[in-house]
Amino acid sequence: MIGGSHAGKSSTGSTILGKSAFNVNKINERTTTHSEINHGVVEGRRLTVIDSPGWIYINTLQDTNEMDKLEIRNSVYLCPPGPHAVLLIIPLAISTDASYLNGVQQHMSLFREDVWKHTLVLFTRGDWLGVKTVEEHIESEEGLQWIVNKCGNRYHVLNNMDQSDKTQVKELLEKIEEMWAGNEDPYYEVDLDRAAQIEAKKEAGDKMARRLKKINERQSRVLKEVLGGERQPVSDIRIILVGQKCSGKSSAGNQILFKKRFNTNFGRAWLKK
Repeated sequence: MIGGSHAGKSSTGSTILGKSAFNVNKINERTTTHSEINHGVVEGRRLTVIDSPGWIYINTLQDTNEMDKLEIRNSVYLCPPGPHAVLLIIPLAISTDASYLNGVQQHMSLFREDVWKHTLVLFTRGDWLGVKTVEEHIESEEGLQWIVNKCGNRYHVLNNMDQSDKTQVKELLEKIEEMWAGNEDPYYEVDLDRAAQIEAKKEAGDKMARRLKKINERQSRVLKEVLGGERQPVSDIRIILVGQKCSGKSSAGNQILFKKRFNTNFGRAWLKK
């Protein structure tokens, strides 16, 4: 299992919130955002981190607007030939009830089923645990147990109140490498033909052609990671951040890169009538 500050392969867990927790009467979803992509060098590794649009925790997949769904699905095509890790962001302060679990299941279905083999749960707000361990928290939430089990018992905790602690990011990268080494497929492989279909829905004319050309040009520069039947040490890690709105995705991305690259202004995401 890959755990909070413990590595291994034998743990479980999950969490969710009801609508009343935020006293939200109506969600205004006209604040659709595009996936953001940023790069950095951390612990000697080149990182590509993509922050996909979040979904609203009380929403089913049907409730999420079509552009957000398209952007979430398209996020994996922004780092061809595919991401080494999909980090499912879950704030520890949230309760994972049935509606939350349903939302996670439905939104993760935007990807192929094998995405779970490349997914690691990244808990944010590690300071919220207090003296409680993340394992104890996982065991107390059936929904979390399902999610963590679905991810092959891989998880990690980030303490957002101590962003200067490079150790927690180093451990996260080591867990990603452990997952990478243990997978038959080193990364979640994307179909560029499918990428073209998605882009065709989003963009038209020259704008679409330029973006697809960039994707194809970048793919041609990517070296094969399996040479002579032996997997080479990964030095260029591609990461996708997925999860609900206000879960700390962008903050986690900034913390991983040790730079403020992603916009963390989400104030308009929650609006009343």
